[in-house]
Amino acid sequence: MELYKITKEKIEVFYFILLFILTTISVYYFPPVINKIFFLILLLITWVSKKDYFWLVFFIIIASSPFRLFEDYGGQTLHRIPNYDIIGSYSIGFNDFFLILFFFKAMIKGTKNKLVLQKQYLIILGLIILLYILSFVYGFSGKTLITNTRWLLYFSLFYSVPRLIKNDSVIFIFRIFIIFTLLTIINQILTATIGFNIADTIAGTELTDKQFVGVRYVRAYDSVLVQFFTFIFGLVMYRMRKPIIKKNHLLLIIVISYLSIFMTGTRGWILAFSCVVTYFFLFIETQKSKFFVLFIITIMLVVSIASFIPQLQFLLRSNIDRIQTLESLAKGDVTAGGSLQRLSIRLPRLIEGIKQNPILGWGFSDTYDYYADTHVGWASQILQMGIVGLIIFMNFWINFWKYNKRLAQKLSLKNPFKQTVITLNIGLLCLLIIHSTSRSMFNFGMNRAMLVLVIMYFILSDMWVKIALEAENGYIQRKLLSEKI
Repeated sequence: MELYKITKEKIEVFYFILLFILTTISVYYFPPVINKIFFLILLLITWVSKKDYFWLVFFIIIASSPFRLFEDYGGQTLHRIPNYDIIGSYSIGFNDFFLILFFFKAMIKGTKNKLVLQKQYLIILGLIILLYILSFVYGFSGKTLITNTRWLLYFSLFYSVPRLIKNDSVIFIFRIFIIFTLLTIINQILTATIGFNIADTIAGTELTDKQFVGVRYVRAYDSVLVQFFTFIFGLVMYRMRKPIIKKNHLLLIIVISYLSIFMTGTRGWILAFSCVVTYFFLFIETQKSKFFVLFIITIMLVVSIASFIPQLQFLLRSNIDRIQTLESLAKGDVTAGGSLQRLSIRLPRLIEGIKQNPILGWGFSDTYDYYADTHVGWASQILQMGIVGLIIFMNFWINFWKYNKRLAQKLSLKNPFKQTVITLNIGLLCLLIIHSTSRSMFNFGMNRAMLVLVIMYFILSDMWVKIALEAENGYIQRKLLSEKI
């Protein structure tokens, strides 16, 4: 199946990089009025363009705050993706406009294309509606209502993307993610070695001092969205019989994604990525010795290069020391040697809120906002949606996992995507581990970048499953789609 001609792809990638550079210049160097006009022009182009996949990935990249650019700290942010005043102090941002525009474009110009697990997503939609109704009963301010409504706009992507974007566009999206993963780790290395950081240089936010050097540990922290996708879908594509990207290149991308996360020193993410690689090696990959040898050689090569750079050595040792604090946690020290407040301080406060309404949760109410803390995943989820909502999500996770497993069994041996479908489950595994150890990944009040990450993971997984189905002949495809599997 020919997905893209290389010449077309190179041109589109060039245009994308050029657009990203222009966007950065507009945000940080243009006067605010010109910046607002620039983004309105982008919205107009998005409406008339036939390359919806191009504008979707642009939205994802901008929302992910690459290199810590485009981060919005509220009124203190001097340079930002523009907001447009509506009434009084209320405004609507570019991201909101984009999502609304994409939704109406899908409604007017899109092609009907249901999600594979449509029923499960509709149940979650019903949960959102229920929580909104309950929130009116519990009470919330106008500010809380507007904030949560803007956040819920992101869920419109489940409707817009399938109707506007062809399934094989996932390849172009993946290639863009690869480019930004490479640029991210370069930015991390430069930050750790010579103190140069893109956000520092362009935005003047002094992230090198404020974000990268802690009291006890050195952490080259950066955005993590693109690394998640290059890591997970790198492993997915690695299981293809004839991968679209060479296996050696895929392995290098997987290792770089892993190392980029490791350099952030974020223990929950490092644990999640490590568990996923282990699970992939033990239960999915069939050529275990080849994968293991190549993976270790690639890791050793990168570490050997780092050994010649004292600053990188210091950063790696610092993050290893940080990970070793988990040993104290395993022995019963809930503070992990004084480096963790999630269990000792944050969790008890959340439990206090949960006890008051454990069955249905506090929805989007002011009470939820008062107790909410997205650094404690499961408790934050139960606080918002209660035990009822948790059961609904668990039902979704089980159905997602079972569907991919059974579909992989039913696809024909000649299908090049047969082994990739079940590999999609490692993405869910990764998200659940992060949800358990680092931050909430399954509630409706997450960090914007994390919200985009989770939503796009399930959308891209849906697109990938449909690519696998399209690889079968017409009869088998219809049979598979109609079966309850």
